[in-house]
Amino acid sequence: MHFSHFRHIKYLFCTKAVILFVFISFFTGNSVFAQKEAEKRKVINLPNFDERRMHFGFYLAGNYATYRMKRSEFAAQHPDSVISVNPTGTPGFTLGFIFNVRLGDYADLRLVPGVAFYERWVDYKFPQKGPIRQVMESTMAEFPLLLKLKSERRGNTRMYVIVGGKYSMASGLRRKDKKPEELRAVNTDLSLEYGFGFDIYYEYFKLSPEIRFSHGLVQGYVNDPNKYANALKQLHTHTVTISFHFQ
Repeated sequence: MHFSHFRHIKYLFCTKAVILFVFISFFTGNSVFAQKEAEKRKVINLPNFDERRMHFGFYLAGNYATYRMKRSEFAAQHPDSVISVNPTGTPGFTLGFIFNVRLGDYADLRLVPGVAFYERWVDYKFPQKGPIRQVMESTMAEFPLLLKLKSERRGNTRMYVIVGGKYSMASGLRRKDKKPEELRAVNTDLSLEYGFGFDIYYEYFKLSPEIRFSHGLVQGYVNDPNKYANALKQLHTHTVTISFHFQ
């Protein structure tokens, strides 16, 4: 039953990954085609778009969330209490809004608040027991503040990198109150964010495919005196997000 469930999860993730790849390929192919056609016609789409002081928009994203973990000395000193601890990542999704402020020709300040749906797993194996999975399911209200550094615009494309931080807090959606005997996630997080993307200028809007990496800086679990928390020394969130920004 467990193996069947794992195959089902793996199938869903692979399906989503293929759909996402096709989606990216479609837009990338369209952008290359549009770029070639624009070069032939010498048409520059939205030529004054980046000169505006402020921009607004929205984004849709898929994420892959897991934990970075270190086992505690308790687990090493008591091998009879726990054999192994392994974090497992799962896919989720995020949606939100874009508030972009122009700082100069090659720099913007960007606030991209959103709502993210995560599910992270920590799998334990104990002596004379089957695997036990602790599911950390949460809906987070997120507030990333990012510095966007842009390259020179080439035709209708432009590359950029981003770096900044993110504050997250749990909402009541999808939240299940867990008992102190279980592994519990904290309600807030602070993360380091960085990534890169491309601005693609179309006739009526700008599309920005982007990949962003997030590393949690605070302890991600409640240190309850139970067998799950005792086996951990560090547990920090780690997320990879592929998003599509529309402005």
